[in-house]
Amino acid sequence: MYAPEFIHLVVSERDNLIEGHYRARYRVTDRAISPSIAFRFRGQVQQDFAQLAWAGEAGAAGEAQIRLLSADRLEMKWSTTVFGDAPQLAAGRAVLVRRSAP
Repeated sequence: MYAPEFIHLVVSERDNLIEGHYRARYRVTDRAISPSIAFRFRGQVQQDFAQLAWAGEAGAAGEAQIRLLSADRLEMKWSTTVFGDAPQLAAGRAVLVRRSAP
């Protein structure tokens, strides 16, 4: 696993449909692959969990799960099922905390 330098996640929900985008950069020092990941996702919410399909850059696609841990924390897991034209990381997992408005 590679540690993230940053993760930016935007999520919106309407009528039990969740969608948004995920953007991150990881510390990749031992491989000749891009440290950046960016994709859009969409899927159904079931209580505190959502199973999502995502599509990213250069034809990459995969699956993700979001699980609500508390009012301001969630767990995001993603994995690649279709690799695009450029080598990239295959999966990631993080617990994210909602940033307060300035």
